[in-house]
This record gives sequence, C-alpha cells and structure tokens, in this order.
Amino acid sequence: MRQVETQHIRFVRSVTQHGSISAAAREHGMSQSALTKIVSRAGGLVGARLFDRKSRGVELTHFSQLLWIA
Repeated sequence: MRQVETQHIRFVRSVTQHGSISAAAREHGMSQSALTKIVSRAGGLVGARLFDRKSRGVELTHFSQLLWIA
C-alpha cells in the first residue's frame, strides 16, 4: 500500500495557501500539469478528491479540510 509522502503534503499545503495550482507550481519551479498530477496522486492515495475547482482557482473539499486538520 502506498503512503502519502511529505512532498505530497508540502505541495497540497502550497496549493491551499495560494488557492491556485498554477501559482503553487510557479513557486516550486514546476509546470502546472506536473503539480496537478502530484495533487491527483495524493488524492488517490487517500481515496478522495482534495480540491474543488472554482471560477478563480481551487479550494479544499470538505473531506480534505477534515483530513488536513486532523
């Protein structure tokens, strides 16, 4: 069974802080598509979608709010 790694947490936190995958990707010097894959992989590891897309960026889902608080 694969586990969520520290890098997954760091990137999810960055996306959350920026409210945007593109902005977080720029901060980490990577492409938006690469960071999208990492975030998607992290969601797959916990078995749930982590972000909802909004008209301007992304927002944590209710599930991921509970997950990251715990």
